[in-house]
Amino acid sequence: MEERIKWLDKVKPFQLCPLPKIDADKRVITKKGGIRVNGTHICSTCNKDKFISNATYHLCATCANHWQYYGESCGVCNIKSEGTAPVYWNPTLNILNCANCKGKIRKYGLSVEKLKEYLAVVNCPLCDVVLTNDRSHTGRSIDHDHDCCSHMVAHKGFQKTCGRCVRGVICGRCNIVEGQLPENPELWLDKVIAWRKGYKAKPHTTK
Repeated sequence: MEERIKWLDKVKPFQLCPLPKIDADKRVITKKGGIRVNGTHICSTCNKDKFISNATYHLCATCANHWQYYGESCGVCNIKSEGTAPVYWNPTLNILNCANCKGKIRKYGLSVEKLKEYLAVVNCPLCDVVLTNDRSHTGRSIDHDHDCCSHMVAHKGFQKTCGRCVRGVICGRCNIVEGQLPENPELWLDKVIAWRKGYKAKPHTTK
């Protein structure tokens, strides 16, 4: 009963949505899953001929997912949904997730508490650079052991790890370098140091 009361007091989907409602006499009569448009049923947001899944706002399924939790926040990173950065209901975890956090939880087999811990890391533990939440060389990257999950191939679509080989968070640049290290990094580093010591820059000559 208490859970039911909490749900009744909670802001419902679309309640904070700034989109205008469609008059009752102009709404599309939808069936389960919407009806196939015939050139007249156009989504009010993307202006494309699609299945209309929300007759109140004339929204297709994609736009309805973007707007239904407007004003709500992700349960992991606390980013607020404003249409351009939508949040979705995660039935497995029973919380709202943005697409970024939902993908990381699925891809790396993380719990909500573990992902929050990784998002709280401020500096890269290897180079001490301040981590950002973008895809630059300072962006926050989750590192895992490739010897355990060697099937993880970049740019090959959705891949998953077992979740037990995740080592932590580092910056994007260190993640690339760490992934390219050989099996014996100590020997390789000794060779690099010797190579640098043996190199002498040639003096500049003027004509």
